[in-house]
Amino acid sequence: MTGNYPGYVSMGPYLIVNLASEDAAKFLRLDIDFYVLNAQDNDVIQQYGIAIRDRLITLLGGRDMEVLQGVEGREALRKETLEALRETLMRFAGNPAIQDLYFTAFVMQ
Repeated sequence: MTGNYPGYVSMGPYLIVNLASEDAAKFLRLDIDFYVLNAQDNDVIQQYGIAIRDRLITLLGGRDMEVLQGVEGREALRKETLEALRETLMRFAGNPAIQDLYFTAFVMQ
């Protein structure tokens, strides 16, 4: 994103993680967009994109598919994800950068 702030920044390529399952492989595929206030926040997200993706894989992998099927479960996960990424960016960049985040695609299989 260039020049239109505050605004939205796409995380980039979609993310796929394994979900908890005893019988067959289950997956979550998601796209995430971040809401940022300025170009500096966008720069932080771009610079630490690898750390963001790593944190997401660690945080989201192994989740219970049944919990994520409900609206409440997805909203709780969204809030938890936002907080975790803000903490990660504070640790690496001294700037939480992300004001909010949105799951723009959320597909379980």
